[in-house]
Amino acid sequence: AQRPAQAAAAAAGPAEGGAAEADAELGPEEWSTLEQLVAEQAASLAGGAADTPTTVCWVLRVEVEQLALQLQEGSGRLICQAAMQGVDAGVVGYPATHDCLFAVAKFGVTSSHGPLVSSGSLAAAAHSIRPAAGAANHAMSLRLLRNPQDGSCDLLVQLAVAPSYVTYNNAALAEVAGFFRTEEALELSRLQAQAAARTDKLRHMAQLQLRALSQRSTASKPRMRLAMTLHAPKVAVPDDSGSITLIADLGCFTVRSNPPASKSMSAEEAALYEPFVAKVDHVSAYLLDGNFAWPSNEELAAAATAAAETAEPAAAASEAFVEAQQQ
Repeated sequence: AQRPAQAAAAAAGPAEGGAAEADAELGPEEWSTLEQLVAEQAASLAGGAADTPTTVCWVLRVEVEQLALQLQEGSGRLICQAAMQGVDAGVVGYPATHDCLFAVAKFGVTSSHGPLVSSGSLAAAAHSIRPAAGAANHAMSLRLLRNPQDGSCDLLVQLAVAPSYVTYNNAALAEVAGFFRTEEALELSRLQAQAAARTDKLRHMAQLQLRALSQRSTASKPRMRLAMTLHAPKVAVPDDSGSITLIADLGCFTVRSNPPASKSMSAEEAALYEPFVAKVDHVSAYLLDGNFAWPSNEELAAAATAAAETAEPAAAASEAFVEAQQQ
């Protein structure tokens, strides 16, 4: 690997073009990281060298085509079914790093009265974070990266949940509630006493943890980086007569780590708190005449594929515009 200046000196004539543009986009830190990776790879191929931070020690992966939970009456009549499809879980182990990924392609809930919940796709979701590798077409992806090789943090958490489409059905919910209804009356006073005792115990534990946190230094505080995009459900609530349907889009909730904010904190605050930026947007509601039904899973999948094909050029154009504005 050669730095841009060295590559320019060694290149001749037709070497200009895409490669030169790629070199110009890499800064000193990127080139240093690239050179380190190349050196580690060369040492690994030479054999006899110790494991590098990027050496894969072991891999564990589990794939499940479908998971389902059914509620049935004694006669075998189906009340409700919750299912997940395309469950993918994996862990990659490095000498000091563990990379865990959990993703679900689809999830949904159906009843004898029709579908209640169906999932969308991260590829079709607007204003979403970039999903973890291999999870772009999933409905949910979670990545936990412990001790990243670049040393930027101690734990990286990335969570993305696609929108889900919910249809309110009073009859279906009444059947589910009836399934779990007990014949014996519950003693509410006893439950309240147990809950109060549990709350007091948790409060005492929280006080002890805060006291321990206040005594540690900033350097000993675990560094966590968080990036979450949770698309809230889109809910359809028809009236009893079926003449009007309320469509409620509960928006999108995002949380991001904000490390620069730590510089404005005191040493005591920096040892206790981790700064984040949270935002809720795209909340809306509509009234529609007549009955309404969400698209089927097949139609949602087709829409997700079409959106994914157009999302990449749009994202590239957006990034180029932002870079131009910054320059």
